[in-house]
Order: sequence, then structure tokens, then C-alpha cells
Amino acid sequence: MREKYLCIHGHFYQPPRENPWLGIIETQGSARPYHDWNERITRECYAPNARARLLGAKGRIAGLINNYEHISFNYGPTLLSWLERYSPWVYGQILAADRVSLERNQGHGNAMAQVYNHIIMPLANRRDRLTQIRWGRADFRHRFAREPEGMWLAETAADLETLALMAEEGIRFTVLSPDQALKVRPLSSGREPGSWLDVSGGRVDPRRPYRVFTDETRRRFIDVFFYDGPVSRAIAYERILSSGGAFLTRIDQAYGDELPGPRLVNLATDGESYGHHFKFGDMALAWVVNRLGNQDGLKLTNYAAYLDRFPPEYEAVIVENSSWSCAHGVERWRSDCGCHIGGQEGWTQKWRAPLREGLDWLRDEVAALFEERAAQVLKAPWAARDDYVSLLLDRSPEARTAFMKRHAGRKSSDPDRSAALRLLEAQLMSQFMFTSCGWFFDDLAGIEAVQILKYAARAIDLVRPEAGRDLEAGLLEFLVQAPVNQTGYTDGADAYRRLVVPSRIDPPKMTAHYAMRRVIENGELSPCIVSSGVQATKHRRFSEPGLAVAVGEAVLSAETIQDRFTCPYLAIHRGGLGLTCMVAEGAGFDLEGFTGQIRPALEGLAPDRIEEEFAARWPDCRRYSIQDMLPDSRNSLARRLASDIRENFMSFVYDFFQTHQELLRVIEETGWQEPDIPAFIYRLVVGEQLAGIFEAGQTDRGLDWNEVRELAERAKDWDVPLNQPAVAGKAQTLLGDLFGQVAAGPDPDIVDRLLDFLKLTRDLGLDLDLYECQNAYFDLLEHPGFIGDLAPEVRSGIETLGRELGFTLEGS
Repeated sequence: MREKYLCIHGHFYQPPRENPWLGIIETQGSARPYHDWNERITRECYAPNARARLLGAKGRIAGLINNYEHISFNYGPTLLSWLERYSPWVYGQILAADRVSLERNQGHGNAMAQVYNHIIMPLANRRDRLTQIRWGRADFRHRFAREPEGMWLAETAADLETLALMAEEGIRFTVLSPDQALKVRPLSSGREPGSWLDVSGGRVDPRRPYRVFTDETRRRFIDVFFYDGPVSRAIAYERILSSGGAFLTRIDQAYGDELPGPRLVNLATDGESYGHHFKFGDMALAWVVNRLGNQDGLKLTNYAAYLDRFPPEYEAVIVENSSWSCAHGVERWRSDCGCHIGGQEGWTQKWRAPLREGLDWLRDEVAALFEERAAQVLKAPWAARDDYVSLLLDRSPEARTAFMKRHAGRKSSDPDRSAALRLLEAQLMSQFMFTSCGWFFDDLAGIEAVQILKYAARAIDLVRPEAGRDLEAGLLEFLVQAPVNQTGYTDGADAYRRLVVPSRIDPPKMTAHYAMRRVIENGELSPCIVSSGVQATKHRRFSEPGLAVAVGEAVLSAETIQDRFTCPYLAIHRGGLGLTCMVAEGAGFDLEGFTGQIRPALEGLAPDRIEEEFAARWPDCRRYSIQDMLPDSRNSLARRLASDIRENFMSFVYDFFQTHQELLRVIEETGWQEPDIPAFIYRLVVGEQLAGIFEAGQTDRGLDWNEVRELAERAKDWDVPLNQPAVAGKAQTLLGDLFGQVAAGPDPDIVDRLLDFLKLTRDLGLDLDLYECQNAYFDLLEHPGFIGDLAPEVRSGIETLGRELGFTLEGS
């Protein structure tokens, strides 16, 4: 047999980025124009690979491919959790692709599991390694409805103990770098084993699988694929994805001629290479898998399917404590080994060692508290931790009750159970604080290292009632030894205080977020995850010219740990950004008595006296300003406050325009350029009016076509560009609404309206994103019988719509 097989593996992963006190990702400025890096990379990579474009004549779309149906892949559990919540369509496409691949590959799906949150396994203790494997398996089983056959290791970091644990837990194979192979020999099959062949330095033949025996009895083993290093590096670093043809040529060259029997080319890179690292990499991948799917003599496969058909004929020994991204083994995650991304001249990685040592110390402290205190409630604390993944997958009260029924002793009280859940949540944080990205990059003050320190801080908070000592001070003793490369920080402890501590959300701070919104947003509050667990049991709001006051008592519930807190509050808005809040802790606030007491100060517009009265009742209260809020909440409130200013400004602009319209025309005719007042006024007026028309088009009133055309003519006369962000944003939303109506039931009038709208936006020069409409259109065409069931006039309109969206529609 001389068959050729190809397996392309994508390791799709993002670290957990959530604020650990809230469970949400805060805005990340470096990801703009998107809210955060998960959102940005989803748009650039994860979504495009679910509907990768195949281009035909003149660059028009000939078809869309779900790349996940054709490649081997693993998605990190923390990323899948985020996708499930924030991008359910992409999440569904990933799961659906695995189901398709099961049918295509004789019951072997493309998806592989991953160690849960990407920790460097050789640097973890045995207990944490087992939890990572067990959580990774359970998460995979929950999402893909089957047992995983393979498991991806973070940074492919491996040692024999890790491989042995994976094998004991039922993992059949993993994928490693060719540089991680030390020596190989043919399997003995009862004969005397042959001589070992030294293949160190990446010289292993990657065209076959290998068996790694994990104990001296040779009864236990795991199979390993060493990926093709040169071609994988070409994908990751050499821009080979700029040409599907060049990509295919490199694949073909990798087969060679000297190997008898079947030959496997297996490639492994970060999945983000296909679209995020390299724009349109998803399209190059789609072109290759589509081309190979129609080519005789070469079969696309996945690792499990290939292994089932062609078991290993060779065994291998791996390089202990090795990985794919550090030439020094696993030193990148614990020492200044020289491996780094970039940085600046003079930067050092000496911060890595004290960070690792400090977190190792904190892990052991938290584990000791867990083992001692949780044992008073849980029958087997470490078994309960391994099962805690069930609550990560389902945070409902019912799931919590079932979990406690499995693990808690019969005589445990509600406070005991709440404490046990808090200690288990601390164990989750102690896993998250070892996420590999924290050491991978160049500085302790970078967002990745700061993120894992936030998890450490959260772990400290969760065990504080049981600790009896200041664990944070203990961690800072290590961090003070860690240098920081960015200027402005004295050491790691200083960076911790300035970058980690402000993200800490305790009950008073959460109440402050709530109260400051209550004093500004009079009435029903807009959604806000920061204060979603806050409920006011007592509340009054007073408003006088230039002054607003909100006072009350809030009850907070922390669902993950079943804790409740009560906090009295006073929020004062003096106008503009003059926003302050005072929060205390404790129940029994006499709201009526307090409001009567501050009435004279309210009538006298004396906010300082009101604050003095609150402080007299609650001497230990905390004071907050808008600057103490988390960025998302602060930005939201700032926009709310700015909306009134904008409304007043635009009212002035309209009045100015109406009053001086003739003068503006005369000024324009004179050619007076400095300052170009008419162009500025015209742009504001036309943009505001057009955005308003598009917004009204989403209501029952519908789009006033005549008004739009009239405004467009006016803009043309005034030479006003209409492709303004506000205008394009409203038009984009309206486009989605119109297309949704077409998908719900392709009425000819609705199809014509959508076609007219697309032409209108093109005539207006609006730059709209057609990506989601193209996906939805393709899904309509793929629906069995959709086109054939349409009336002729509707079918004609649908085909015209396809051409407007960039499809070739050959043979439609």
C-alpha cells in the first residue's frame, strides 16, 4: 500500500480572560475596534473557519466550507465556554462539524480534548495534572457527546508521568513536536527489540505514529504523533498561507518516496494561523481541503481514524520536560531561559522564577486549607474537586444541589456547604492562575501575567475566612523580587497593587456600581453584569436642579458560592462627572429616618452635608467615584452622561443650521476654506438625520425611501461624505433586520425591499459588512428544497440577492 493521508490539526485556544470576581471579560483596549480579544479573534478566525469562502470567477463566492469538518482540531474548554455564551452560532458549527466527521471517518471525530486551562503539565503536581485531564475529558464529553480519543497538551509540554496519567485516564493518543522525540525502534512483537535509533534534534520520521510505553512492564502505553516540523513552521511563520497552491505543493513534497506502506503527513499549528495570524488563512485552508477532497490517491483523515487503521509499528522515547515553544524544554514557564516574543532592548525575563515560586507557594497554602476545612463537609475533597467541573458546565441551583448530594456529608449545614463551595471555587482559581500564557510573553505587567495574578488574588479572597493569616502578603514577598520591564513600576508587588487590586470586586464595590447607576438611570436599569446580582430592598431617589441623590440598602447574592451580603448606600450626582458613592456593610438601615434627616440638606443643595450624615451613621463606610468603576461600567456611565451633552449640542447645531442656512450657502459659494464651517455643519446635520431614518426603519414605521433619497441628494449637493460610523452602524443593523425577514419567509416584497436597500447603501457609499448575510444566504441555499419550492418571481429575486451578496450562483 502506497496510500497518502493528510491530517491538518488546528490548536484553537484562548486563555481564560474573565475578571474572576465577575465572570466577564473587561474591555481590552488593545483589541479595538472589538470589545476584547476573544471577540476579535472570533471574528477574524473562529467564525470564518466555520464558513470559509471558496472563490470562483472574478473573485466571487463559489461556495462556503466548514473547515472544521475536514481538519483535526481541539478547542480549549475555556474558549468553548465563552463561545457557547457569546457566539452560539460559531459554537454550534464546531460541534456540528465533529458530528459530520464522525460519519466521514468511521466513528472517529475530528475533535480532540485539551487539558482544561492550558497549564504546563510537567511543572504541575500529580494532583493538578489529574484534575486537568479529568476536567478536560468531562468538558469534552459534555459538549461533543462522546469520549475523547486524543488530548492536546498545553504547548505540547510533556514528560513520561504526564503521558502515563493520560493513558490511565483513557486517552489513546496525543500530538507532540518532532523535537520532542529522543529515540525510536521497531516494536518487538515478541521478538528481541531492535536497536534504538537516535532521532533527537527533530530527526524523527513524522509520517507514522509511535507507541510510548509508560511503565517498565510495557503493559501501559499511549500513542504519539510527531507532527511535520518544516511544513508546520511554514504555516505558522513563513506566510505559506498566502497561496493555497504553495501550501499544497509543500504538503506534496512532505510525503517523500522512501517510506513503504501508507504515508501520513500530519501538520499542527495554532488554529489562529487560519485567519487571525494570517488574514484569509481560512480561505487558503478551505481551498486545500476542497482540492484534496476531489483528488484520487490522497485522503484527508484525522489522527484517531488513521490510528485505528494503521496502529504503530514503532515505539519511541520522548525528551523529558520538553515542549513545542521553548528550546530549553519547559524553562520558558519558570526561568529566564532566553525564549521570548520580542520586547525591548534591556528587557529581562527574570520575573518568571519569582512568579512561578510565588504561585506554587500559594497553591500549596490554598490546597492545605481546602484539604483541612473542606474535609469537614465533603466526604472526599479531592474527588469533589475533580467533579467540580460539573458545576462549571452548569451553574444552576439544581446542579449545585445535586453536586452537594453526591459529595457532602449528611449532617452538613447550609453555611458549611456554602464554605465548601467557596473553597472549591478557590481551587478553580488555583488552576487558572497557572495558565501558561502568564509566563509566555515578555513582562510581568503584560495583560497575560496580570490576568493570572487576578486569579491568584481571587483565590486569596475566597479562602480568607479560613486562612487565619495574610496570604496576599505572602505572595507579595515573592513578587517584590520580580523585576518589571515596563517603566513606572518598582517591582512585581507594585504592579500587583496597581494592576490587579483595582479589578477586585467585593460587595461594597459591586453595590457602588449599582448605586451610581441608580442615581443616573432614573427608572429601569439597563443591563449590567457588574451589578446583576444586586437587588435593592430599600431605595429612594431625590432630584433637585443640579443635584440627584439615591439612597437605600442592597442585598447581594454570589450564586457560585451561595453567599449573601447586605450593603447600605448613598450615591450623589452633582452634574457631569461629579459622581460619588458611599457604601457600608450591614443590615438594618433606617431609610425613612435617614431621608427625613437629610431633607434640609437636599432642599439647601448641600451634598457635602448629606455625605456627612451618612458617614456619621456608618463610620467605616467606603467612598467611591466614577474612577473606581470597572472600565466597562465607567464607559457606559460616561456615555450615558455624555448623551445629554450631545443632545444639547445637536439641538444647538440644528437651530444654528435653520437660522443661518442662507448664510452658510453664501459662505460656501465664496470658497472660504478656513474654517470650513459649512462642511462641518452639513456633515453633522445630514449624518444625524440619516442615522435617525435608518433607526426608524427598524420599527413598524419602516424605512422612508423618499426621505433617504432626498437627504442623499442634499448630501451630494453639499459634498458631504455619508460613510460615517454612526450612519453605517445604523444601516448595518437595519440590513440584518431585513435579511432576517427574508430568511423567515421570502415574500417577494421583502426581497425587493432588501435589494433596494443594498443598492441604496451602495449608492450612498456606505461600507457595510456582508459577512453574516452571506453566511445566512448560503445556509438558505443549502436547506433541502429551498430554491425548488419558491415561486418563480421569488426565486428570481433570491438569485439576484445572491449576486448582490457576491455569489456566483453557477447552475442555480
